[in-house]
Amino acid sequence: MGKGRRRGNRKNTGIQRKGSNIELPQQNIPSSQGRVLAASRRTEQFLYSAPIPPPQIVAGWEQVLTGSADRILSLTENQSKHRQGLEDRVVDSNIKNEGRGQLLAFIFCIIVVLSGTFLIYSGKSAEGLVALCAAMVVPAGLFIYAKVQGKQELDSKKAKLTKAQERKQLNSDTNLP
Repeated sequence: MGKGRRRGNRKNTGIQRKGSNIELPQQNIPSSQGRVLAASRRTEQFLYSAPIPPPQIVAGWEQVLTGSADRILSLTENQSKHRQGLEDRVVDSNIKNEGRGQLLAFIFCIIVVLSGTFLIYSGKSAEGLVALCAAMVVPAGLFIYAKVQGKQELDSKKAKLTKAQERKQLNSDTNLP
């Protein structure tokens, strides 16, 4: 940034219009009438963050290139469909993986219970009891661990969302026209 130049903070949400005066070093330019002239410049930024540009921008593009509004909207729609398709694939994959994990855990527990029962039947009651207890304790421990991790992750996401909303509110309060 140049010396004496001020810029507003950039936001990634909503539509904003920011104006700032850029103060140039005062240049004394003599005129033919004996007065001194000074120069200044005003710039304006227009920022938005949304899937579809604001109507003013779309209208401007349409004036420059006929049919561009339809192209912009179709690009946005195609991108949205693509993103939603990817999200659907991820959700489906997660559901299948969870189902496989539950099935494998069930098979493992059945094998451990059968092994423990066999050990008790063959006269090794201590080892058999340990195997039976492990078949009950390990899945229960994994279940409790998953629940705690899920709650911590949810709390973390809630905290981030709350902070983002507070920042947005603070920024909208400070950028009033």
